[in-house]
Amino acid sequence: MFKDRRRPYTRLRDISVSERILNTVFLLMIGLGYLMALADIYYTHQGLDGKAGLSVKDVVISYHGSSN
Repeated sequence: MFKDRRRPYTRLRDISVSERILNTVFLLMIGLGYLMALADIYYTHQGLDGKAGLSVKDVVISYHGSSN
């Protein structure tokens, strides 16, 4: 398949330090954004059903409306 025996991908051990830092910072920022989105959903939608904490019913009430 690959006549010159080169790999079709680059391993982490083969990249430079600056590329490793760039990849690490990218993954940390994605993870931080994910955690911030979860916190936003929790603090925005919790307690809409009259009970403490976040439940599926809270999200349904927030996006669909209450049936009462």
